[in-house]
Amino acid sequence: MYSQARGWPTARYIETGERSALAFLPAPDGLVVGAPSRAATAKAARAGAALALLRDLAPPARSQTRDSGRTTAGRSPVTVLNERAQTGIVSDLCYQHDASGPPHAPVFTCTASCAHATGSYTCAAEGRTKNEAKTAAAAGLLDQITEQERSAAAQLARAAEAEARSARGIFGRLLRVGSALDFRDRRFEVTGPAGAALEGPLAGFTVPLLEALPVLATLDPEASQASGTGRMGSGGRGRTRAWVAGGKRPGPCWRTYGTPGHRAG
Repeated sequence: MYSQARGWPTARYIETGERSALAFLPAPDGLVVGAPSRAATAKAARAGAALALLRDLAPPARSQTRDSGRTTAGRSPVTVLNERAQTGIVSDLCYQHDASGPPHAPVFTCTASCAHATGSYTCAAEGRTKNEAKTAAAAGLLDQITEQERSAAAQLARAAEAEARSARGIFGRLLRVGSALDFRDRRFEVTGPAGAALEGPLAGFTVPLLEALPVLATLDPEASQASGTGRMGSGGRGRTRAWVAGGKRPGPCWRTYGTPGHRAG
């Protein structure tokens, strides 16, 4: 429905016999490949793949930051920080107080500090009373944390968008669903899990060797299993290997081709 409402092509799927599925479609800004989904049934895996693709087409980062702002609006920043400390979102929450000025008109200074997943933060503020200074310091500290949370959420959204749209990210997702690889002329061509050519916008999808290596390095070599001799290519002998990423999910099937005058090991 999401793609149809925008006049986009219908999503297509890559499915394996291991109840894994992956959805993709060509959006106006380029090809988008969702994260693979694995479920108890093929139907559930297909539904999970559709939801994963939808998340990449409509990332929720902006709405989440707006919701975060609404949850703290109109509430005491001291209370909000205390709640975050209790749930472990922040740690080492501390308030230090000081006073200066004449006895009849003192100026109170409060320094609030804490640790967060995005770093350590400190904020000092003044007030006519101790509570006023503490509230102001807590508000400043909360603003710093909120700003960093929004920045981190935006970075994660950009990273997810890049993974769904970049050649390296798409390559990794195709591997995790169990696609096969043909290696020749220092490039990997991705084919279907059974070795058949991919269809639609993924037909003939290739990735240069140097760009593919960081993705291949995430596979577990201990889980590789030799599965026979591969096809001949360019005067060399190939070997087919079936990889299982992490020993759990279907991994890519390699078909390596030797260069002229060189025999593959």
